[in-house]
Amino acid sequence: MIFDPNQTEFANDCQRTAWQLGIHIVPPEVSLADVKDKETHEGCMQIYNCLMEMLTDMYNHTEGAEEPIGYNTFYLLWLITGIKTAPFKKDIEAYAHFLQKASLYGFTYDVNKNTWENDRYPLLCDYFLRFADLAKKPKRNTGYRERLDFRLFAKRYILTFDDLLRPLPDKEREYFLELRGYVLSKGMKEEMVEAGSFRYVYKNHRSLVLRVYPAQVFVPYGLPDGAGVGAFERFLETAE
Repeated sequence: MIFDPNQTEFANDCQRTAWQLGIHIVPPEVSLADVKDKETHEGCMQIYNCLMEMLTDMYNHTEGAEEPIGYNTFYLLWLITGIKTAPFKKDIEAYAHFLQKASLYGFTYDVNKNTWENDRYPLLCDYFLRFADLAKKPKRNTGYRERLDFRLFAKRYILTFDDLLRPLPDKEREYFLELRGYVLSKGMKEEMVEAGSFRYVYKNHRSLVLRVYPAQVFVPYGLPDGAGVGAFERFLETAE
């Protein structure tokens, strides 16, 4: 199933949440463009296909559900590493539900090995562990695993403004582009915070933040700090 960022009508809030998860998945033509190893490429595609299958199932079967249950990369990691019960109290019921549905997505439990395997996606377990390990490294805690951003396997990976725009509907995308163009023309410096957040600095102060999940625009300010012009005055200067 292809999730369309421009979709506006949903059967219920649960379906909307599944859609929001889906539109933030990085398309494989982007995330795997620089992954040259064939087996790594195939392993990542199996992860993508399996989790998109979960998301599509969640999207199509939301009757009576308060929130979508199934797509959670933590749950998949716990399953692969053999955790029998969710380590967090808030996840116990949802994780139990996830385990019950695991067979629908090709997972089988090998009693002799005491591990889960996947006959439909045989490379998934191995490569998801590798992917999760890469995502744990310093300065990479920006939702790579949740977005299935396999560029972590590439030799060099730089987030761009396109990563911020990708999940936005056309109208919001155009607004962000116009706003970005304006502040850059005024001399603001662009800084990438994470895939879902870019900030802009003016005279060594953070003056604008653009975020997604959903689209948000922030102009940060605070009370005067006693060191000359206060932050609120800088906010007024920036706004002007």
